Amino acid sequence: MTLQIALLLIGIVIVVVVAFTAFDRNRQQGALRRRPDGGIENPRERVAPTIADESATYPSAADGAALPSTPARTLRADASVTLSKPEPARRAQEEIMLLEDVASMPLDLDHGIKRLRSAQARVTAHIDEHIEFVMYLSGGAPVARDVALGPYKQEEYRLDKPHRLLGRVADGQGWTELAADPSRTLYRDLALTMMLVDTHGAASESDLNALAQAGLKLADALSRQTRFSLEFDEALRRAHQLHQFCEAFDVIAAVNVGAVDADGLRGQLIERAATRLGFEFSPQRVFQMKSVAAAGGRELFTLASLVEPGVFDPAAWDRLTTPGVTMFMSVPLVPHPAAVFDKMADAAIALAEQVGGRLLDQDQRPLNDQGIAVIRRQIEEIGEKMLAFGVEPGSESAQRLFAPAVAAARGAGAPA
Repeated sequence: MTLQIALLLIGIVIVVVVAFTAFDRNRQQGALRRRPDGGIENPRERVAPTIADESATYPSAADGAALPSTPARTLRADASVTLSKPEPARRAQEEIMLLEDVASMPLDLDHGIKRLRSAQARVTAHIDEHIEFVMYLSGGAPVARDVALGPYKQEEYRLDKPHRLLGRVADGQGWTELAADPSRTLYRDLALTMMLVDTHGAASESDLNALAQAGLKLADALSRQTRFSLEFDEALRRAHQLHQFCEAFDVIAAVNVGAVDADGLRGQLIERAATRLGFEFSPQRVFQMKSVAAAGGRELFTLASLVEPGVFDPAAWDRLTTPGVTMFMSVPLVPHPAAVFDKMADAAIALAEQVGGRLLDQDQRPLNDQGIAVIRRQIEEIGEKMLAFGVEPGSESAQRLFAPAVAAARGAGAPA
């Protein structure tokens, strides 16, 4: 039995256990839920969501850095119209879907160490014409990696947007990036791709022309035929749509845990509670909740101090006090974001109980079950609209569009 099969079986077992646990927990606690102030909230009373217009001060969940200034908006918990709480069975089903999706993700067995790739360990690349402008170069005899890279490097300076040169090997179907392949690799087809949106906004006509010129020079050098994925006018419209899409859905969901008095939250209690809840302390000196379905699973949400820059000193837990901590997630960067938010909200409630704190919203006001439901509904709507646009939350395309570096710069004067 291979390692991958063994891990998959373990993931299936975990899915079943979590499903039954989640169902039982919701069955017992679904009727009444304790407020941060000690009262009981009626879970049937919910209000409709609104989304904040101002910038947030929380980082992206996949960033790892704590509390930099970011243009991503934070979902708000204030609204006016009632809505119902998700049924326990529906919530359990969402958790199962989340675990199944994460269990099927490629395993990162290198633990962050870049390994030398061989012909047997080639990493495939996905071309997404939904978010990329692509120039295909086909025909002719197979071409070697270094032969193709030579003329490409001479023209690469023209390309300002994120770009890649991909190849499809003579005896295979998948695309790979030439820069990561062995030098003797032979390709049947080549593709030059460019993102239609980046930190500076939508791709312009000059960006498309730059890719076309670089691609035509490469095609002439290799005697290849060319084909574009889109007409220029259509590509420009698509780029503008993508920019608007990123502006609309680059949002963060956050739940804060604040101290009930001026003494603040004690560092030792925070560290112990975070460890019990399954957080991992990261090299960036914040806690991260990762998927338990597969080794090397992605980060789902982060726990940081409310005091900028948000990091913790692991050598000073016994001396640390803070007015509060925050849990946050980047909505478009995680699969099944509503289910991830449920997990994060439950973790925040448990943390508050263990450290003697109370739940607060983004404005440091008490956050009850009603406010949590408001944020959750906004997350559901974002997920639905992303799918309607053709970008699944947590997918490779979403990662490329909403990466922290892109989000950090997009709101700092990017053209609309």
